Amino acid sequence: MDITPQQASLLLARLPQIGVRTAKKLIDRFGSALQVFSAGTTAWEEAGFLSPVLHALRKASDQLPAIERELLWMDQHQLRMTAYGDENYPSSLAFTADPPAVVFHQGTIDFSSPRVLSIVGTRNPTRQGIAMCQKLVEALAVYQPIIVSGFARGVDIAAHRAALKVGLKTVGVLGHAFGRWYPPEHQKYVDEMTQGGGFLSEFWSDNQFHPSNFLRRNRIIAGWAHATLVIESGEKGGSLVTARQALSYGREVFAFPGRLTDQQSQGCLRLIAQDGARLFYNPEQFADWMGWRKKTHRPSTQKQLPIDLSPEEEQLWKAVASPQSLDHLIDVMQRPPAVVAGMLLQMELKGLVRALPGKRFEQA
Repeated sequence: MDITPQQASLLLARLPQIGVRTAKKLIDRFGSALQVFSAGTTAWEEAGFLSPVLHALRKASDQLPAIERELLWMDQHQLRMTAYGDENYPSSLAFTADPPAVVFHQGTIDFSSPRVLSIVGTRNPTRQGIAMCQKLVEALAVYQPIIVSGFARGVDIAAHRAALKVGLKTVGVLGHAFGRWYPPEHQKYVDEMTQGGGFLSEFWSDNQFHPSNFLRRNRIIAGWAHATLVIESGEKGGSLVTARQALSYGREVFAFPGRLTDQQSQGCLRLIAQDGARLFYNPEQFADWMGWRKKTHRPSTQKQLPIDLSPEEEQLWKAVASPQSLDHLIDVMQRPPAVVAGMLLQMELKGLVRALPGKRFEQA
């Protein structure tokens, strides 16, 4: 097939029998979506992919008309796309086990930002919860994080609006395709959010609107963010799903406790009690924990060993004295890939490690 890199990324994301995890494995194995298709049947078989995947790859050209329709739809809605394997794909999301193969987006989104905070919570918050959300975002504005949420009623939209009010970038992760807005009453915020951040979605123009979509989008909110803050939540709800996903990705989760008598506080209190979340009680404490501090300049060109590293972190920091691949670091550390990736992400946030193209890392 004679296709462009953009067409190849869309094609791989579109193929039946190939979910996001398999797409990630294919790109990790061959280097890019375009190289997946140029590799050919023999290379696919030698890589150990099962027959349903091989069949889907062989029949890929059948999906080309759908790809052309999607490109036209993107043009009509002024959308851009970022694919797993692209240099500008957010590294935090790429480190998860199930990153979207392609995300569609509009606005002024900076996928390279080192400070991304997701704020989630109930759709039926108390007035105290809304006020606290506004105060917390205002206090964190000095650190210039991107505020990510789900554009839903309640805490989500409160977080977006609070960010816009203090001049922070904010991004809404949609549970549906572009071309409609849910909930419809939030359409009045679309223009301002597009100018002050934007929107993204992994859903295609012909994907049906379904409640389960919102659970899928929650993993993007959890995976892109370097930390997740739950403002209010009942004992069950989508925000707790997002918190659990963030924990599974090795990310920091914080919860605001709220009042013991409020039903909307029970989910947060349970997260804290079960060690699923750190107690969020002070923005400065939160920023300290995340390492959101300006580093003092060292005149010496020789890098000094940071004094606050655990033995494992010290081993990893020394291993990246020169640029090293993620695979090499996994071999050095003898730890699961997700653990090493999580350690690298946390050290990157603290300004100790720098991510390079091609999943390589070096001391910052």
